[in-house]
Amino acid sequence: MAHNIAKNAVERTSDELLGKVFPSLGKVAGVASRAVFPAVVRTGSALVTDLAASMDGGATSRKGRQEKVSGWLARYDFASPVRDHLWKEGVALVGRDTVVAVDSGDISKEFGGAGMEGMEMGYDASRGVVAMGHSPLCAAVVARRRAAPLRLALLKGRRGLPDAETALFDAVVGAAGDNGIPVHDRGFDSVLVVSSTFNGTTLCLYALNFVATDASARELREAADLAANAYFCRWSVEVLFQDVKQCFSIEDARVRTFRRLENLLAFCTLAYSYFAHVLPHCGEETRRLLKTMRDSLGEIVESFRPFVANVRELLRMERTRFISGRPRKRKPPDMTTFLQGLPA
Repeated sequence: MAHNIAKNAVERTSDELLGKVFPSLGKVAGVASRAVFPAVVRTGSALVTDLAASMDGGATSRKGRQEKVSGWLARYDFASPVRDHLWKEGVALVGRDTVVAVDSGDISKEFGGAGMEGMEMGYDASRGVVAMGHSPLCAAVVARRRAAPLRLALLKGRRGLPDAETALFDAVVGAAGDNGIPVHDRGFDSVLVVSSTFNGTTLCLYALNFVATDASARELREAADLAANAYFCRWSVEVLFQDVKQCFSIEDARVRTFRRLENLLAFCTLAYSYFAHVLPHCGEETRRLLKTMRDSLGEIVESFRPFVANVRELLRMERTRFISGRPRKRKPPDMTTFLQGLPA
């Protein structure tokens, strides 16, 4: 019963989303999108074998389903419609003081990459290894440390990233006009960040170049608060990268062509947006799904691995809540307004 409720909720809400994202796909491509996307949602995997195994086989063998999925990913361009949809939805959320975080990352394979189109050797900072891979570039709309992907594009290889970042910044500014506060990994607007490491401690100097030379003390404080808050909010794009990698295992993909990997990343990004910003706000479907999740909680956590994960998370929360046996002071509520279109 619970399985059927969850399955129906995901099918109905994902069908509605796919209708908005892929309104002009042909019949076969439409069938492909409605097969691959729910498989990514169900399995949390970017492995073609996992996606194919989760689909209804009918008279088709497992090998045949794998070849069908691989052919769909090679034949059709799913990335462009996803990119256009996220951009349109994201730009509509940008208000005057909305932070738009821009950052680059790595999609790499520490022990692989040979024969995979366009991959180049480079340093993967998230794992501290040198590996074959590509460079993804992301822009995300942020409020209350929640990120809504505006664009998550995959650059072939490791080259051309600075120019691509500049072009993405220009596109964000061009689309948002006077709205939005663009933030990058090294600062925002005309913030100069200089860092130096001494005895294992990193010191940073922030120079605010975007205020007038005759600014008052109050104006300088406001500018400093704005820069600090914007740079703090930027961390949400790092979490977005982490969630896409860990929740959908995009680095586990074993595809040889760039188009297949680009399409898989697009489906994973859309699945992230679906879980983060669509499914939780689908009215009656969400209410029914949450009730089912609560009713099934005991069965879910009785499995060994979920049980261990939940116990460890509770222990971690207790460890961060208390320092030297004394509870932390309660933080004041965050009064930052949510983005328009994203419910509180």
